Amino acid sequence: MTETIEKLLSELNFSYKEQAVYQAILELGEAPVSPIAKRAHVNRGTTYDILKSLIDKGLVAKLIKSKKLYYSASGVEGLEAYLNAQKSAWEEKLEHFSELKPQLSALLGSASVKPTVRFFEGKMGVKEVFLDQIRGKHKEILSYSIASKLEDIFGDYLKIFTAQKARTGIITRLIVPEEKVLAKLLKKYYKGKASKLFEIKTVPKEQFPFGVEMNIYGNKVSLISLEEKELIAVIIESPILAKSQRLIFELLWSRL
Repeated sequence: MTETIEKLLSELNFSYKEQAVYQAILELGEAPVSPIAKRAHVNRGTTYDILKSLIDKGLVAKLIKSKKLYYSASGVEGLEAYLNAQKSAWEEKLEHFSELKPQLSALLGSASVKPTVRFFEGKMGVKEVFLDQIRGKHKEILSYSIASKLEDIFGDYLKIFTAQKARTGIITRLIVPEEKVLAKLLKKYYKGKASKLFEIKTVPKEQFPFGVEMNIYGNKVSLISLEEKELIAVIIESPILAKSQRLIFELLWSRL
């Protein structure tokens, strides 16, 4: 239960101390600030600031009992309302972006073409790189990866991602080290329509122990570290680089 709550709060970009205070309230029920701060291992002053923030978000309520101020979680309904508010806020941003898109396209189109590099950290950052692969008008992804490491790090998120990818119809040609668990993982995460969107060739694991996933799509090349202690990723947008990497991939693909 605690791990599930931590995962949700982390995905909502709650800081470590915010997570600790919120979970302390859930565990204590109704409580004054001192027991909450003690259980969360956060100093009293910071706990007050976090409680105020959580109240503003509708996740915590305050009440007076015996002339003393208590705090309690607003329950599932409060958390659901907060999530819906975040969803509405992003929908408004997307709507605003859609209105500005013609102007932005004109500005970007008039500028000279220069390579761009974006850097991402942590699981949330790497997930954003995965999602970038299924945006845009490209119909194919060329990829080097290692299936078992993806499962070790991302687990059930792969089910969510492959379902989203299947809806796009984007085909992936994948070169991976040969592993005994490969067929099992493909069956687990790439079912039904998703399984038809993959063409896979293998290389000996001993000679090619990939530690980084590389994806080539559209005018972009993404690199994702598959080491859990070093979860970083980079997206490089460059037509020349993408074309060169695509040619190298095709050369290797034709030889396998």
